[in-house]
Order: sequence, then structure tokens, then C-alpha cells
Amino acid sequence: MLDYDAVEMWYCTLINTDTIFGPNGVPSLRELYPLLFHLMSTHGDIIGLTLRIVDSSLLLDASYILQVSCSSNEPIVKSTDTYTQTYANELCHGFLDAFQIKAGDVHQFQVLQGLGLMTQLCPSSMWGEAMHTSGLFPRLLQAFITDEVCAFILFFVPLK
Repeated sequence: MLDYDAVEMWYCTLINTDTIFGPNGVPSLRELYPLLFHLMSTHGDIIGLTLRIVDSSLLLDASYILQVSCSSNEPIVKSTDTYTQTYANELCHGFLDAFQIKAGDVHQFQVLQGLGLMTQLCPSSMWGEAMHTSGLFPRLLQAFITDEVCAFILFFVPLK
């Protein structure tokens, strides 16, 4: 219950702010994102709320969330010969874990909504590699091919 209350406060903070950055380098909401990705993967009981936090965060600053390095909390420089662990990778792993939770179509719908936001707000160069290396894209493709995902969900997912 304490986890739920804390995450609900986080969500309320996000919907009432206009930035994830603190003034003059003060700790801010952006330091909490590693915790968010952990919660998406491990706490099935609050997955709906964590997915709403992801949606709100993407609306506030999607490009920051997708291009920050997990190890340094600083924007990364894309290198073609090295694989860098970014928040995009962690987010896609979280989406994959949330999609695989067998709690009904609601969570699958929320995951697809979040993916729709991510793909609309940022260029594919920011999320494409992460979607493939996390296994999210093959899993989604398999779910659509085998009719594991209800067809009505696709009518409500925003597309470009």
C-alpha cells in the first residue's frame, strides 16, 4: 500500500508540473526514472499507475527520457560501434514486462498507448534500437500475429 501511495503522489506531481528538471541543479523528478523502470518490471499490482507516469513523463520531455545514459544521468553521444545502455532501453524492457503481465487487456492497451506516444514524440533513432534489443518489438509482433492481443485495442491506439 505504501508503494501505491508513493507512486500516486509521484503521478500527481507530474500532472501538476511543466518540467522534470529542478531549478539550478536541485534534485528533481528526473532522478526517479531508474526507480520507475524497476517498478514497471517488478510491481504488477501498480503497473497501471506506473504506465500513467510513463505517459506523463513522455509528454513532458520524451527526448530527455529516451537519450539519457543510465550510468551517468547525462545525455549520451550515439556511437555506431558501441552499445550504450540508455533510459530508452530500460523503458522498452519495462514496457515488455508490463505487456507480459497477465492482468487483462487494460495493461496491454496502456502499454500500446505509451508506445504510441513514444513513437510520435521522438524520431525512430531514439527508440528503434532499444525496441529491438529489449525484445519488445518481436514480442509485440508475435502477439499480433497469434491474435494474443484483442483486435479492439488497435482501434484505440493513436497512430501517426
